[in-house]
Amino acid sequence: MGHSTAYPLLTTTDLDALFALAERLLVVAEGSDARAEFWVRVPGREQLRRLLAAVPGAETTARVRADAAEPGDHPLSEDLYLIDLAVPVQDAVETARAVLEFCPRFQLTWDSFGWPPVPELGHAAHFKYAAVQISFHHRHVALDEDPAPDHTLYVHADGHDDRAEWLARQAGAEVIGPPLEGP
Repeated sequence: MGHSTAYPLLTTTDLDALFALAERLLVVAEGSDARAEFWVRVPGREQLRRLLAAVPGAETTARVRADAAEPGDHPLSEDLYLIDLAVPVQDAVETARAVLEFCPRFQLTWDSFGWPPVPELGHAAHFKYAAVQISFHHRHVALDEDPAPDHTLYVHADGHDDRAEWLARQAGAEVIGPPLEGP
């Protein structure tokens, strides 16, 4: 087991710029098993029901569906209730825009693919921890950090700064801050 290393490439309020950069990074990725996952902070059952109604085709756990079926709007079992929703990659941007309407703080991660080899840097292909993540209204790879007025896109690599810089260049971007340890 271990942790990924996430490198920030863009912090902005411009959703179109974030999604365009994510798409350019995903073009570099290898493998056809990519998936999109949302981790959403939900304070109560009414918001949970709205979230599931906004993304009816999303995969989630039986526990989440059971909590949503409970009547009323009392708080959920934990102060920080994270919902994991999986959607097809092609639906990620539309889903993110829908979720942002009523759940301002969440993260979207594309994973289950690999980064290609970079022979000139001495790096083989890398699949473990390869990901692209957008943190909406926070500037960290975890949702338990302070809120922010903007969003940050991260590329998850294998702890090699030069690979992250190479990936950023392939997408017409650059690393804009220090790496963060991810989950």
